[in-house]
Formats: sequence, C-alpha cells, structure tokens
Amino acid sequence: FEAAANKVAEFGLTPVNPHNLCDPSWDWQKCMRADIAALCDCDAIFLLRGWERSNGAQLELNVAHRLGLDILTSIADVDKYATACGLK
Repeated sequence: FEAAANKVAEFGLTPVNPHNLCDPSWDWQKCMRADIAALCDCDAIFLLRGWERSNGAQLELNVAHRLGLDILTSIADVDKYATACGLK
C-alpha cells in the first residue's frame, strides 16, 4: 500500500492509504468505517492488483461506484487521471 501511495503522489495526487487510517487494535468493521468515511472525501479510487480477493476492496469499489468516483486500476490510469486533473 505504501509503495502505491508513493507512486500516486509522484503524479501530484494526494493518496489516502487505508492502512494509515486504522489503529492496529481495531477490528475489521471499525477499520472499514474509517476507510469508507475517508473514501467519501475522495475523487477517485486506485485498486491494487488482487483487489478481487479482498472483501474490503470490493466494498470500497461498490461505494466508489455509487458515489461516482473515478475507478483507476493501473498506473496508466493514474497517469491519465493526473493529466485530466491538470497535474501533468
């Protein structure tokens, strides 16, 4: 997650790393509540390889679709998105 966040930042975007939102003592539900709350303030979601096997990522994608966020699934998508935002 950290490597992906760093790569996203290189494009001039502000990444939100869900692993940085939770205390290690929290259970999955509490972490997802914090994650979804943060997602609501985002304009896009970047899904990492293997997201299909993650219940959390599937939930994030569902929320992102419902909120009309841009869905990015590759670094090429991040590059295009940054360009469209006028950051490149």
